[in-house]
Amino acid sequence: MSNQHGPANLDVERCTKIEKLPFGRWETPVLQSDSPAKQRVLVVSGCPAFRAELNRIVQCEGDFVVCGEVETARTVSMSVARLNPDIAVLHFESETVNNLALIHFLRTKYPALRILVVSDQNDEVCAERALRLGANGYLPRTEMAHECVHALRVVARMEAYTTPAIAARMLKKAHTAGQASDKPVPGLTRREMKILGLLAAGLDRTEIARRLHVTPRAVDAHCVILRRKLRLRTNEALKAYASGRV
Repeated sequence: MSNQHGPANLDVERCTKIEKLPFGRWETPVLQSDSPAKQRVLVVSGCPAFRAELNRIVQCEGDFVVCGEVETARTVSMSVARLNPDIAVLHFESETVNNLALIHFLRTKYPALRILVVSDQNDEVCAERALRLGANGYLPRTEMAHECVHALRVVARMEAYTTPAIAARMLKKAHTAGQASDKPVPGLTRREMKILGLLAAGLDRTEIARRLHVTPRAVDAHCVILRRKLRLRTNEALKAYASGRV
């Protein structure tokens, strides 16, 4: 007897559907491919235009498939556990403590997950922080149309990726840190010169403390002395001075 309500063997689980999640936001699981060679990509962005753009880019390639979309960072962990993506693309409109914490959390909880950060900021300091916290790649959104597929392929191989321009600036800053410490400033100690070099490289107080094997409070104390000696009012002015020495 024929089924008047549709095919009897319809696989409901493979249909694209939208499910309500506990935090009041939406996750959209996307129809999956049977091809084992395709890398599964989870898109994390609160921007509909970004999600649509990434979907268009991925659909043109045969080696990737978008397995899901998430609007808010609060549901990312649940989505990774449910959808088992190979790569998570995290779209950041700006660098915030919460965004950086998300990278660290995902790297710690899901060590096999590859993470590509796509940022609205074209900044080597942000790139360095993201990579240090566990991202496999950092891509400015302005380069997304031309570089996204290449970036996905690089991080899929568990290799680090950023654009050549950002990589060059990161290398220059690393070189700057060494150069700055070699250029003496009258009245400054060797330790203070070292801190200037690390500030020029874009490191924050916690990162500097880790490099020098001291506490962040000790770094703060050195910065206070540096500001007094250099007659600078704020830490931002101190960072600008350090960066401008080369």
